[in-house]
Amino acid sequence: MVHLVNYATDVGIAGLVAATLISIIGAVSLGGRLLAGSGSEKIGLNNTLILTHVFLVVSFIGLIFVRPLWSFYLFAVVFGFTYGAEVPLIPLFVSRFFGIRSMATIVGLIIFIGNIGGAIGPWLAGVIFDSTGDYHWAFIAGAVATAVALSLAIGLKKYSRMR
Repeated sequence: MVHLVNYATDVGIAGLVAATLISIIGAVSLGGRLLAGSGSEKIGLNNTLILTHVFLVVSFIGLIFVRPLWSFYLFAVVFGFTYGAEVPLIPLFVSRFFGIRSMATIVGLIIFIGNIGGAIGPWLAGVIFDSTGDYHWAFIAGAVATAVALSLAIGLKKYSRMR
């Protein structure tokens, strides 16, 4: 998200308009956070996690090809919704696999590790951009990292069935 405004301005979107994309991601992520719980009740917790990661991978790959403003808005909505939908799933998975006794510690640890990734990711994207002069490889790296998370989510679903 940190480099989205720069990327949008690089392809010709006005800076002020490009900055609104971050606001859209934030606003739409609230909807994802609110609807993920009910979604997990309807289609299952594992399926909800898998679906969010599928759309995150698609949004990263799509970001490589976006040029017109409407496609940036579409990216912001899809990415924001699924990015937000991941958040409420964390405590649900923790309680399922570890119970509620140590839930605060485990959720705190997961969020802490996620924040480390949140700090390294933008820095790494900047290094990639500085090395290549392009954001495409940074977006591909984001898609690959999310695809790894998707494969882990699929593995978690298989593990859940075996328990």
